[in-house]
Amino acid sequence: MSNLIPTSLSNIKPFETERLYISPITSDDTDDFYHAVIDSLDNLLPWMVWTKDPFDRDYAQQLVKSAIDLQSKDLALQFCLRHQDQMVGMISLNAIEWNKGLSDIGYWVRSAHQKKGYILESVKALLGLCFNDFNFQSLSIRCAQKNSESQKIPEKLGFKLDFKFPDLISNKKNEISYFYSLHKNDYFSS
Repeated sequence: MSNLIPTSLSNIKPFETERLYISPITSDDTDDFYHAVIDSLDNLLPWMVWTKDPFDRDYAQQLVKSAIDLQSKDLALQFCLRHQDQMVGMISLNAIEWNKGLSDIGYWVRSAHQKKGYILESVKALLGLCFNDFNFQSLSIRCAQKNSESQKIPEKLGFKLDFKFPDLISNKKNEISYFYSLHKNDYFSS
């Protein structure tokens, strides 16, 4: 497969869905990111390895800087999700393998905005970007077995549960993760 890298992930423009403004993270997003995580820390700690308690501004700044660095190397892309100018969560493409047309999708939602469909809406939009614009061949989502809310996203979008394995993504040890995938042909046939 030919190299699928767009001009540069640094050139990806913000886009909108019915309710969300979705934009690649920048250093200007650090304060919004910090506050969204602080507001959601109790809900994020069990599932996200990058969270820690205490979570401070310096650490938030490090995470944003790291995300921007990975983006500049075309290895990952973090998007801020905004509804009415408030950051309501994030969605990301991680571990991008351009030569194979593969990536993992990650996401989290601010606690006050759970169960409003923002993650489902943003993942749908990201699927279109990945399969249409980037010509990806397959996308995956990993969810902790006990995170049933997170599992609903791939299940509603036609991802297939491929396998279960020891949890590598949450802060809980001795847990099981689910690995879901959606292939380009299945996306276009649904």
